[in-house]
Amino acid sequence: MDRVPERLGRWWERLDDQQRRHGAVLAALCALYLVHYLVFCVGQPFFIEDAGISFAYARNLVHGEGLAPFPGGERVEGYSNFTWTLLVAFFYALGVPTWVSAKVMGAVFGVLALPVVYLVTRRALAELLADVGDDEPGRIRSGFALLAPL
Repeated sequence: MDRVPERLGRWWERLDDQQRRHGAVLAALCALYLVHYLVFCVGQPFFIEDAGISFAYARNLVHGEGLAPFPGGERVEGYSNFTWTLLVAFFYALGVPTWVSAKVMGAVFGVLALPVVYLVTRRALAELLADVGDDEPGRIRSGFALLAPL
């Protein structure tokens, strides 16, 4: 683990100027997302109804009631997001309150989505340029791919 900064430094040095610029802009976009998330999402003392439903199912699963909407209730699929419910249940079983785990996972998954969106957009633009006969399809000459995560 102590070699991670060294490896990151070597990786950064291998990038060309355009890749470094795009990486820096993407890092700034991730930081802006986190600031926005902290200001507008974490401070809000509420969740929409669907989140509360997932919280109830997660709590009941951890307490041994199975995936039921209330203790002793019928096991019906009343949630719309199975994986999210299981993730909330996992952290609840570790002692993390459902509200806290949902806020933290929202921030983490939101930040992780930005580079994925950038890479998918970059790949799509490169294929589009190849289809229209661009002489250098692998090189995207501008930061258009950064518009999607923005």
